[in-house]
Amino acid sequence: MKKLTGAALACAAVACAAAAAAVFAACGGEEKHSYAEPIWLWSGTENAAATFVCTDENCNDSVICAAVIEHTSAPAACDADGSDTYTATVTFNGDTYTDVRSFATGALGHEYGEPEWGIRENGKTYAGFTCTREGCGHTEEVAAYGTELNVEPATCEKDGSKDVRSSVRFGGRDYTHTFEDVAIPATGHEYGEPEAAWKYTDEDGQVREITVEATFRCTNDDCYHSESVSAASDFTVTKQPDCDNEGQCSASAEVGFNGRRYVLEGTIYTQPLQHLFRAEYFMYGDDVYTSWPSVNLYCTREGCGFRANATAEILSDALTEPDCTTPGTRRIVAGCHIATGRVFPEEYEFNLYIPPRHAELETVYAAEPTCTERGNKNYKICRACGIVLDYYTEQPITEEDYILPSWHESGETFVAERNDADTHKLVCRVCGVIRSEAHDFSGTDGNTCIVCGYSAPAAAARQPVSRLPGKKEEP
Repeated sequence: MKKLTGAALACAAVACAAAAAAVFAACGGEEKHSYAEPIWLWSGTENAAATFVCTDENCNDSVICAAVIEHTSAPAACDADGSDTYTATVTFNGDTYTDVRSFATGALGHEYGEPEWGIRENGKTYAGFTCTREGCGHTEEVAAYGTELNVEPATCEKDGSKDVRSSVRFGGRDYTHTFEDVAIPATGHEYGEPEAAWKYTDEDGQVREITVEATFRCTNDDCYHSESVSAASDFTVTKQPDCDNEGQCSASAEVGFNGRRYVLEGTIYTQPLQHLFRAEYFMYGDDVYTSWPSVNLYCTREGCGFRANATAEILSDALTEPDCTTPGTRRIVAGCHIATGRVFPEEYEFNLYIPPRHAELETVYAAEPTCTERGNKNYKICRACGIVLDYYTEQPITEEDYILPSWHESGETFVAERNDADTHKLVCRVCGVIRSEAHDFSGTDGNTCIVCGYSAPAAAARQPVSRLPGKKEEP
């Protein structure tokens, strides 16, 4: 559908019907246009118009009606938004159409005056801020940060006094106020329930006596006064201690304080006896005893049988280093101290023999052989005495143990092929060296060369054969 611009009529709201009649006449006098809902166009908040477009087929007529605009507003409050509302109204074909544009205005926010200061029952100060806007009356109480000045502390029997300088920050501003001669009332002693501290004496794990000390503490703030009353206790042993486990006693006692009698009952746990160990020290390790000394512990108390293993502490260590031919010595004094018992003996002396050893060993790493050069396995050599040692065991070895023959020496890279009735060729598949040697008929049939596969008599068909040493391949 196209908007008819040339024939469109602009009019006030009261003339829209007349404009529509003119459009009808231009269309042959038949007032049967079907108009869609208006299309609204605002210019700011002061002007607005509604366009009505005919939706009939092959009809592009439209009517533009200027709107009457009504403005209403709701004022903002301290904590509530306000609003501005613009309502555009047109009347067309006997019907009224409206379009609304509404804009929110932000809340004003409270506007507070000077604070009113106060002290609560708990002695904490505060500042009250009340909104000064008419009809609001909203108040906020802000806890103040107080600084005590000229303090005369109260005791349980005497009042005290203080000045309190209070500070708050509110609305981006700091406020202060000083309360003078604020009373600090005397507390008076107020004792709580007694705290019982039980003590026992024993002999070789057997409890002989249990006493209780009852402490009564003043519960008032800043008062640390306390009084104690002691009494002997009746007790019953409910469990005897052993090496690992506590003993247990049930005790009861009666004490009097401030005219009142208190019955105290408690369970007393006595210390374990702890183990009484017999120690067996030992060391394991290589020839130089690089491992730490250890100790096996056996509890000697009757009925225990507990065993443990612990690492001993080295108290002294004197070493004489060996060389290639001369042994060394090592004297270690070790001790054992554990938290769960006593150890006897507490110290033990190790006198160790260290066999001769090569101190300047150099590792020669493995090298692969070539066609003409020999290779080697990993081995070690002592630079002090020149002896060659096995890489793993460090025992003396000979060349046969670590030298690898060249490929030509071992024949590993040669390919054999019959040359004539008496010889065959060996060709190195790496470097191409060729050499000839006589057939070897030492096999079981005595008629076939075990190297190249040549078979006598000469009438037998000959095929080239490639082989590796120790392996015969069929032609």
